[in-house]
Amino acid sequence: MKKRIILPLSFGIILSGISSVHAGDFTLFAAGVDPNDPASYYNADQMQTPTCWAAAGSNVVAHWQDHHVDSVPAGTPTGTDVYSSFLSLYSVPAGGKSDKFYQWWLGYYPTEYFEGTLKDNWQSLNIGGYYKDVYTYAEAMDTAWYHYTGNSDYSARYASRAIYYALSNGYSFAIGIPSLAHAFTVYGASFNPETELVTSLYLCDSGYVVFPKDTMHRARVNLNGNKLYIAGIYKEDDELIGSHTSRVIDNIYFLGNTETDTMNFVWSGEAIPEPSAFGLLAGVGALVLVGTCRRRRPQ
Repeated sequence: MKKRIILPLSFGIILSGISSVHAGDFTLFAAGVDPNDPASYYNADQMQTPTCWAAAGSNVVAHWQDHHVDSVPAGTPTGTDVYSSFLSLYSVPAGGKSDKFYQWWLGYYPTEYFEGTLKDNWQSLNIGGYYKDVYTYAEAMDTAWYHYTGNSDYSARYASRAIYYALSNGYSFAIGIPSLAHAFTVYGASFNPETELVTSLYLCDSGYVVFPKDTMHRARVNLNGNKLYIAGIYKEDDELIGSHTSRVIDNIYFLGNTETDTMNFVWSGEAIPEPSAFGLLAGVGALVLVGTCRRRRPQ
């Protein structure tokens, strides 16, 4: 199996990006992402084709290849070509799940999944399966997977911890809102360190079902029973209690932060770092960078 760039948790936090928000919350972003710079993230599907799951999946794949793959196999589409190559496979738009797109991209999902929507000449297009010589089937399934939030007393906390683990290691991901038959791409999140719950998500709505599609938005996240839901555009100190409770986050589609490692962290009970710990880690990281720069400076 090819070596992947998996950052240790503490250094992933430093490199992914940290910012303070109100009431002691803290924010993490996926590797290289600046919410104010559209060039730092992908936002596919600007044509309003009903393939939001593939658009979100394409965004995640493109980001993953840019920041977490040390050697992309020859002939593999990258960047915005990920989504365009996916669309070239279809004779009609199709719906599905982003994790199936990930698995197909890696090479381990049956083509029967796409029956009824594929172009007649799909076999000659030679699309998908780019990492089949890199990952075994078991590795691919552990790398491209989805977390069902469930309906236990700990659903929101487990989902929040899984999101935290992904972002602290620099990964973006997709989320599914079944009531809307829609998916978003998530590049960042704010957390309440006391409750360990997500309080907002930085996301792209490629299909323009909820939010304007041309940029990233910060969306308020609240509790609906034991689950998280998208409440609307984030407003400082505005809890928006009871609104849009149908937008429940039921699925989180991960690529890269393996299911085994993620769920081990989710169930471990290990507390997420307090904001003061982030400051200490960032200070240590800055000192390391300064020292490195000084050592590399020409004599």
